[in-house]
Amino acid sequence: TYIIFISAIVVFIAPLLFSLSFQLLLVIVGFAAKLSSVTAGLSEIPFKFDKMAIEPDNFKIFSMGALAVISIFSSMIVAIVEKGEIKAGLKYIFIYLAGSLSMYLIFMRIFTSVFSGFGI
Repeated sequence: TYIIFISAIVVFIAPLLFSLSFQLLLVIVGFAAKLSSVTAGLSEIPFKFDKMAIEPDNFKIFSMGALAVISIFSSMIVAIVEKGEIKAGLKYIFIYLAGSLSMYLIFMRIFTSVFSGFGI
């Protein structure tokens, strides 16, 4: 049961959350850009929305790298639980890596089409 739980987290849940976080970042960047254009002429407000510290492309690279690291370590954990030695996890690395990255790209396409209707 631990193997099924870890596999579901690595292949489905983590890519889902990272792709949803990317869409949230796009919404926040779009909102901040609109807000900065509205507040550009006002000097009384104590804060400014100039530039976001996190670029969406950098977050995409980070999330793919994080998924790769999570996949590698999860395959090792599954191997320890199943066989008792870490070397048995080498055969799971490719499966988890390919599964999590492909699900990430699938979720990115789904969420991009869903969130594109908001117009932000």
